Amino acid sequence: MVPTIERRACPRFTIPGALVRYQKSRLFGKRMEWDEQSCPLFDLSRGGVRFLSKESPPLDAKVDLELTVPEEKNPLRLAGISRWVADHQGDEFRYFVGVQFNPYGNSRKHNPLESLDQIIGLENLFLRT
Repeated sequence: MVPTIERRACPRFTIPGALVRYQKSRLFGKRMEWDEQSCPLFDLSRGGVRFLSKESPPLDAKVDLELTVPEEKNPLRLAGISRWVADHQGDEFRYFVGVQFNPYGNSRKHNPLESLDQIIGLENLFLRT
């Protein structure tokens, strides 16, 4: 077996019971329905998320995500781009979906810095357990 090189700078971690819902980004500010709700989160990092899905979103699509974490009051809302989709051999959820988060910052197209702080807090909590 050939060893793989991990290119990610940020560690991935799991959060038991966490769920993701996503939608393709809004067009002209018009609210669109969620494409899917209650997708199990597989793992998370500061740079992106992997989750299970019944549908296969288009590659390179701009998506809005909402991550619901047990014991957290408010869901974590992030924007990103769907980077990859892979088959999953599950009965209900047929795909793994990988989304890369937009950068963090104060620009309109960036994710809020508070979201990064929240992910770092979750990372500190769930990487230790």
